[in-house]
Amino acid sequence: MKPSKYSVKAQGHGSSYMPMEVTLSKDKIEDINVDASGETRGVADEVFNRLPKLIVDNQTLNIDAVSGATISSHGVIDGVAQTINEAGGNSEEWKRRAKPRKVLLKKTKNMILM
Repeated sequence: MKPSKYSVKAQGHGSSYMPMEVTLSKDKIEDINVDASGETRGVADEVFNRLPKLIVDNQTLNIDAVSGATISSHGVIDGVAQTINEAGGNSEEWKRRAKPRKVLLKKTKNMILM
């Protein structure tokens, strides 16, 4: 992929489009910033707080949508996919990558088990 910071507009729910900035290096997604100011506050906030971090930390677009905010979730994923394609990458390969592992935390008396 061509390293750069890309500006895209992804389909949103509360607004027609969500402006996004996605920073790519040669082979990684480095950063994702979503301008969610036009989106409905509430459940969708979880999308903009959690999905970009999951994508960057796990280097995959194979991310589950946030329940109750499916349109906004797919908007974020599709915006990053669009960026990857514009940069000369293959977003379909990124969508086939492994899903992030779920870590279950169990709190015991004085410690957290992972």
